[in-house]
Amino acid sequence: MEQDGPAIDATRLDLAREFRGNPFAKHSPDLYALLEILRGPRFNGNYVLVVLEPHKRYALAVKQPGGKPPVVLGNEIHASAADAEWAVFKRRWEAASGQPLAIDRGSPS
Repeated sequence: MEQDGPAIDATRLDLAREFRGNPFAKHSPDLYALLEILRGPRFNGNYVLVVLEPHKRYALAVKQPGGKPPVVLGNEIHASAADAEWAVFKRRWEAASGQPLAIDRGSPS
């Protein structure tokens, strides 16, 4: 069933900060629930990470149907897997909330 309005609460910047701080950690129950929404079929976008150079360069790509190779998003190269995960998180956040994420990876708050 299609929902009216945003699927997530865009004021919950605490959850975005938690993810930004350690995207690979065990997450709080609230962040886990948010990630279930963002990673679900409605907002997933079929993003994958492509390792261009281990531990140095990662690209965002979009999965293709039928086993075709993913399409690399050329303007999305990141220095770490965590930075690439943050980029995907921000894309999904905007899709689910209807507004860009109001914090950046380097933001202290």
